[in-house]
Amino acid sequence: MKITKIGSPFPLNFIQEVNYMPISVIISTFKKENVKQPLEGFGVLVPDKEQKNGLRTLGTLFSSMMIPDRASEDVYLYTTFVGGSRNKELAKASRDELKHIVTSGLRQLLGTEGEPKFLTEGHNTINNIFLLEQGM
Repeated sequence: MKITKIGSPFPLNFIQEVNYMPISVIISTFKKENVKQPLEGFGVLVPDKEQKNGLRTLGTLFSSMMIPDRASEDVYLYTTFVGGSRNKELAKASRDELKHIVTSGLRQLLGTEGEPKFLTEGHNTINNIFLLEQGM
């Protein structure tokens, strides 16, 4: 791999290997009347020990609460993260499986009912991002 610094490329051969944590980002909305326990704030992180209770997400941002006018007044907008070092394989799951994981988690956390609407960003409903492992 070569990186250009002010027009001059230089090799990065001193880096042996780059390890990353795959994360899928799922953006969904629920009608406000279908959220029985709406929480105010920035969001929620899901501790690792909650996996035994069926929560397989890393956490959810309450996007419509953080940024006013981010969504229409009749819906809550959520941004949920799946994967990471806890569940690398889940970040690469199918769209349907990721939707199921997110919907199930939001039902437990917020008492959501009905089916959410999954928003698209570009051509994908699910977006993958990569985080470098610590110590790189």
